[in-house]
Amino acid sequence: MPFRVLPVEKDDWPQLVSISHRAWGNEPIWNFLYPALDTPEGTAQAISRLSQSFDKNPEIQWIKVVEQNSDTIVGAACWHFYTEDPYTRDGPGTGVNRSAKVDWLGGEDNPTRQFFEFFYNEKRDRREEFAELRRAHSYLQVLYVDPTYRRKGVASTALRWGLSRTDEMGTPCYLEATRSAYSAGIYQSHGYYDITSMEFRDERPIERRSEIPYTWHTCMVRPAKGESPPQRIPDQVHVFP
Repeated sequence: MPFRVLPVEKDDWPQLVSISHRAWGNEPIWNFLYPALDTPEGTAQAISRLSQSFDKNPEIQWIKVVEQNSDTIVGAACWHFYTEDPYTRDGPGTGVNRSAKVDWLGGEDNPTRQFFEFFYNEKRDRREEFAELRRAHSYLQVLYVDPTYRRKGVASTALRWGLSRTDEMGTPCYLEATRSAYSAGIYQSHGYYDITSMEFRDERPIERRSEIPYTWHTCMVRPAKGESPPQRIPDQVHVFP
């Protein structure tokens, strides 16, 4: 089945949010970050947050994958293209923030907010250890496919688009995948290497524990053309203090 890639338009967000809910309806973190996507209120909040990030940062490129003949949206991806080391920056809206705040999860005493800020900021610090990211690079932040169209080439279409642009830049590409064997497999088939994993645990007393007390990511890098695969880094477990 032939597909093509187009840039996301503002009018696409309701459909993109709907597809994300169908694709990741059983993904705890996605559901927590974008709750109640099966309600008008939850959909409106998700559209607002996603479209704001889309509009404010020129380094972020959201794409949609559509059927060649009908233009039906069947998947989407969010790519970041950095022309310099983004970890030298300091401040919101200019790439990688030095200190992430997730105030939509409540006040500073909210256990879930505390854990997610720890999660985001520890991830940032860990990424700064990767030599491949302390230079120009691309980053695949999000990729999802309508379940009806899985294993039909939608994900590969989105990957080829972003990796073609990455190759034009002459840079490596970074992503983080879930534990799913399928997701890791498709990335490996496009030249990615597993370089480490990051595990995050909230082990505070149960009454002060996050609603999502555990998450795990495998970190993958596709080296720039002509470069050797990166050496694997020891896995790391981060426990909320």
